[in-house]
Amino acid sequence: MSKSYSIKIGFIIGFFTILSIVIAQQSKIELDFIGYGTTYRENIVSFTNMGEVNIEGLTIYLDGQEFKEIDLVLMPGYGIQHNFLLEQGEHLIEARTPEGAYGSITVTAKAGEVPLPIDIEEKETESNLPKLIEDNILAILAIFFMIILIFIWSVKRK
Repeated sequence: MSKSYSIKIGFIIGFFTILSIVIAQQSKIELDFIGYGTTYRENIVSFTNMGEVNIEGLTIYLDGQEFKEIDLVLMPGYGIQHNFLLEQGEHLIEARTPEGAYGSITVTAKAGEVPLPIDIEEKETESNLPKLIEDNILAILAIFFMIILIFIWSVKRK
């Protein structure tokens, strides 16, 4: 096997290794509507770190305007809740992080009181495996391709 061929294989393997590391460490934030507070104007929204790295800081936007900056460290899988007292109508709530994660949700504020007290129950968590595979498909393919290249390279080397 020629030296230039080995260098090319090494370069390809290195490239896909770095690519898989970068893709695997994306930050992601998910917003969910939890429910109403004591009135239909009070919307409770959760902000959950769905990525693989810590989120350090969160900026919340309401209808395109910066609403609140929160100084926090949110580990993967953890979240916070925030209550929004809103005027009647639809509102866009967005979240951005210094790491580049973005999430948004549209909520509706209505008139009137909530008829019954709402107990905020912990949501049953579903398996995150399908979502994890979907979100990291490029990293999975890169690693699979890299394993095949290493196997081919070792077979041809013998």
